[in-house]
Amino acid sequence: MSENWKDKLSAVRVFVFDVDGVLTDGGLTFDEQGRMSKRFYVRDGSGIHRAKSAGYTVVWITGHSPQCVERGARELGVDHFFSEIWDKQELLRSLMKDRDWPPESLAYMGDDRNDIRAMRLCGLRACPSDACADVLDEVDYVASKPGGGGAVRDLIELVMRHHGTWPPIAD
Repeated sequence: MSENWKDKLSAVRVFVFDVDGVLTDGGLTFDEQGRMSKRFYVRDGSGIHRAKSAGYTVVWITGHSPQCVERGARELGVDHFFSEIWDKQELLRSLMKDRDWPPESLAYMGDDRNDIRAMRLCGLRACPSDACADVLDEVDYVASKPGGGGAVRDLIELVMRHHGTWPPIAD
């Protein structure tokens, strides 16, 4: 974990999340008809909703294409959802160019080796507490929670509290 990760929080305006192992615990469930399902953590969704309401951009990138993931992205109002992406670095490089996103404005959270090249393009690199060792060696910030268990909310809340955009508790 880098020592200057707190300095990087101020510039973040875009959250980029891998799906499997970050938004989910990485497990797969198949029903009797062979349909895949995944479990998402409600507090992660709440964090995404709060980020969207405060004007942040949210991107999901996955190498798979199950309908349940696309539905989750749609229900949460995710700005950009990309499935069946094997070269996350190339996609992210293209998004940054097309949308004029400077590297320091992006926070990327991934959990496995296939995220590292894309992560290196971003100002703030983060991972869940249960990420693989190679990712743990690359990141600026390790969430206090595991993938699919609050890591996404942890990062979003950290950034938003730093910016003063985390909503207060209503009376």
